[in-house]
Amino acid sequence: MMIPWVDREREQAMATAAKYLYGRKVRPGRIVRVRAAIAWDEISTVATAIIIGVEDRGEHHRVASWAGNTTIYVTRGTVRDFWLLEGQRLYAYFQDATDGDILYLESYGFEDDMGEQMYWPG
Repeated sequence: MMIPWVDREREQAMATAAKYLYGRKVRPGRIVRVRAAIAWDEISTVATAIIIGVEDRGEHHRVASWAGNTTIYVTRGTVRDFWLLEGQRLYAYFQDATDGDILYLESYGFEDDMGEQMYWPG
């Protein structure tokens, strides 16, 4: 049975450095069709880059990225659906997060059993 997937992660950056923010892992035997994933910084402008991707067994695979200034509260998000398999999770990479920045990663989609994904329309 397909159920809604909503994951919202929020974290405060602790130092001036590149910062990864991770979503929750997909449960064993499940698959997630991510319809949208967005990332933003609530406190300051991200000067260089934001990347959204999938972490799979410690490896990072880029799904979408943006270079240049991203002003406060401006979200960056994916434009196409993609899949998360069991054990995988989303990440957002903020290249120049500064101390005190509030970083967000949100994703929306549908979760189902691994064997049922072939029946999803689209």
